[in-house]
Amino acid sequence: MVKRQFKDIGLREKIFKASYLASKLFPESRLKERSRLFFYKYIYSAPIGRKEFSLGSIRFNIVKTLFSIDNKSIVKTYLKFYHPKKGDVILDVGSFYGVYAIYCSKIVGKSGKVIAFDIDPVNLKILKKNFELNKNKNLTLIEKGLWNKNTTGSISIGGTGSSVMKKHSFTKIRLVKGDDLLNNIGIKKLDCIKMNIEGAEIEAFKGLRKTINKYSPKLIIMADHYVNGEQTYKKLVPMIRAMGYGTTMTNNKIIVGTRKRLAEKHNLA
Repeated sequence: MVKRQFKDIGLREKIFKASYLASKLFPESRLKERSRLFFYKYIYSAPIGRKEFSLGSIRFNIVKTLFSIDNKSIVKTYLKFYHPKKGDVILDVGSFYGVYAIYCSKIVGKSGKVIAFDIDPVNLKILKKNFELNKNKNLTLIEKGLWNKNTTGSISIGGTGSSVMKKHSFTKIRLVKGDDLLNNIGIKKLDCIKMNIEGAEIEAFKGLRKTINKYSPKLIIMADHYVNGEQTYKKLVPMIRAMGYGTTMTNNKIIVGTRKRLAEKHNLA
């Protein structure tokens, strides 16, 4: 049974890799975008049951998809830099299938809150099912993308790589300024912002400046994406430091930011 399971995983990975390499043979176009949407909608994310998922001592159920992408390794990486505690309020920006959000919601408890953002309609179907499976009342899902203003846009469907930064996309989405939205929600505190949104992180950060300045949350931002030929960390790091944050960066370009006065207070500097 175990051998069969590993063979299945290996086969799925080979199919996905072959599909990815084949797509590279064709230039970006509206036709390619439609083909990409078909693949991710009907093949990549096809549900094939449920499975028990565990991170440390926390166990919960998630939908098992054809390619079984659960992002467990990157979620573990996020948790190295900030581990939630009871009563925390956390933003999960780019929630994908919701594993990080569900885990955090179980830790922060009834006195805490996790606000998850995602805009890919294909990912959202699995994300909603995962939230329903776990029935955590402290989870809020917002089907809008964070940006530097309230507007509309379009997204290129791509699983973990879905992006509002690509050309030829046609799937319409709503973009909102984080400061406005969070003010309307009426949050009283914010402990951590985890963000992985495929190149939109610069504009999302601009739209969150007032909120960040007010609450001084820990920042965990994946910034290895390219915008106009330049990785986003090159612009993000100076912007974050200008707000009084100290930053470190992992080898895979995750920016970890802590407000300096908080670091000194808690002896973390």
